[in-house]
Amino acid sequence: MKKFYPMFLCVAVALMLPFMVNGQAKKLIMFEHFTQASCGPCAQQNPVFHPVYLANKHNVNHVAYHTSWPGVDPMNAANPTEVQTMVDLYKVSGVPNMISNGVNIGSPTAATQELINQAGSSPVRISVEDIDLGGGNHQVKVKVYTLADVPPATYIMRTLLAEENVTYTSAPGSNGEKEFPNVFRKFINTNGSAGDAYVPAQVGEFTEVSYNYTVDPSWKENEIYPIAYIQNVSTKEVIQSGSSRDEKVEAVNVETKVFQVGNLVDGNEFKFNLTNLTENDAQLQVSIQGTWPADWGAYVDINGAHYNSGDTLIIPANATINATLKATVGPTPGIGDFSAGVFNTETNTLQAFAFTVISNITDLLIVTDNKPAEGNPDLKKNYNDGLVATGEPAYASIGATKAVKGFEAGAMGTVRHIYYSVGWTFPAMTPDMVGYFQDFLDNGGNIMVAGQDVNWDMASGDASANGNAASKALMNNYFNSNFIDDGSSANLQFKPVAGDVIFDGVGSSGLNKSYGATYFYPDQIEAVGPEGYNIFTYNTAAKVAGVRSKHNNFKTVNLGIGLEMIAVKAVADEIMKRTYDWFHGKITDTEFDNYLNAAMGQNYPNPADKFTVINFGTETTDDFILNIVDLTGKMVMSKNIAKGTSSESINTEALPQGIYQYYLTDGSKVTTAKKLVVIH
Repeated sequence: MKKFYPMFLCVAVALMLPFMVNGQAKKLIMFEHFTQASCGPCAQQNPVFHPVYLANKHNVNHVAYHTSWPGVDPMNAANPTEVQTMVDLYKVSGVPNMISNGVNIGSPTAATQELINQAGSSPVRISVEDIDLGGGNHQVKVKVYTLADVPPATYIMRTLLAEENVTYTSAPGSNGEKEFPNVFRKFINTNGSAGDAYVPAQVGEFTEVSYNYTVDPSWKENEIYPIAYIQNVSTKEVIQSGSSRDEKVEAVNVETKVFQVGNLVDGNEFKFNLTNLTENDAQLQVSIQGTWPADWGAYVDINGAHYNSGDTLIIPANATINATLKATVGPTPGIGDFSAGVFNTETNTLQAFAFTVISNITDLLIVTDNKPAEGNPDLKKNYNDGLVATGEPAYASIGATKAVKGFEAGAMGTVRHIYYSVGWTFPAMTPDMVGYFQDFLDNGGNIMVAGQDVNWDMASGDASANGNAASKALMNNYFNSNFIDDGSSANLQFKPVAGDVIFDGVGSSGLNKSYGATYFYPDQIEAVGPEGYNIFTYNTAAKVAGVRSKHNNFKTVNLGIGLEMIAVKAVADEIMKRTYDWFHGKITDTEFDNYLNAAMGQNYPNPADKFTVINFGTETTDDFILNIVDLTGKMVMSKNIAKGTSSESINTEALPQGIYQYYLTDGSKVTTAKKLVVIH
């Protein structure tokens, strides 16, 4: 391990007091967690979130509001009124429920490491000091430093008390939970749960407020600490939070392009700042983690000095230094997932940011970041194994949150085929993802989506689902799928539809109850429209388990279960291989090919003088192009043939006398050519 002391040049490093301007502060996510001691799903889902919180407890803030339903909970009984105010504010109708910076993300299992890594920055920094006055009396000082222009809006600031660990010897409710982190106790700001008005100070200045509180005899005084957060009144967005237990050395991501296309010549750069908010020098370790191809690399540059992961870095008191992660990209296609930041050995905390580079990837496996509420199946393996078996060199996998960042950054230009593993998580697709997937398909990409309850979530119209008009339209119009039923425990078989030209022959398989016998919901769906085809069924032919669709410029596959539920591994692998081959045009829909050739009739009259009519035998099922070429292959005429056309009249008067050929094309395939003779 090397130890470095950066050279502090006035042009590169700003020595400052913590309240002075440095552009942006690290944004600490405010998790507002609605739970209950008699809520069964809470006991299943809360333990998934807890280790994520513990790994980031100095980088996020978390408070748990205990609701009055569905059963007994003494933590609600201690302050039901203010808890109900927060329930009403966020329109919480069920528990557990997690709010992240004012946005309802659903289950606490959605509060992932990836979400925390993508938190970004804030124009304000909140400093919270809890002063023990003795005798159970405390004073809380909250300072809010304005580091950059705050977007104009009406803001409030709430300051609350949380008890870090509330433990019972026997479960206080009916769900068996005995340990409860960061339990909400009360609001201590002047206007309580309504919040106090917050008006930002001028850039480079700060506002300060103070509140007093007395520790209730039922609380553990050494576990009580204050949290303050600033919220946009109209949008509910929390722009910053802070607590008396926040990390005092801050890493701030100032890079706007966290997802970039690989630069093979110059490499890629991602900028972040490191700020020491204390009066003493801080000793940190540089951290560079992640995965990337073997011929790629990464290091951190500070004032021209080269830092590797594990190198020691000294940041002087009250100082900010600028750092850059430099990712070197090799010729191997791939995705580099870089996590860069610093590790504080004193507090045992890591502050890091997720940066991504994509280079020459055509096939992309997207895996949901959300963990299922029940069970722990591998949502990547069956998809990954099938794709690896194809030998595709330009294949990679990525989490759903990062994938959205990639679309947002316009970095997905080389990707042509997407395989999305949703598992059993909600929402199946965020509104952003719905929009990006639609654009991707419109631009000629192909998508496979698979998972339990995906269709229920997006297209059922059930009030308890997360779907909306846009998600339902995506499933109906692009995946040509209609939701029929939420599934049945009797749907234990998965088999291909006989005669389907793509998937017939992949074999049959039983279904694993990957999320437990109680939570088995294999979606029953059906194909809609002339572009949709039923491709898999459950126990009976009437219960459709999968649909594919073929449009003019894109293809889709939609499975009512995830491949993690396929019991026979060879069947899962073959599904992936067939999907890959169909997307890549290595196997074709022969029904479509046969239609093209059968539809091409002979023109009449032939020979033709001033006109001729070409018959298509039946109405065309898609939009086509009719091309006429001479014997040298030169195009002499091209006409668009609209869907539903049975014949087309051609003006041959302007064509020189001679022999020609004509054919139909859909842009990728062509029919057999027919001869046209023109005489004048």
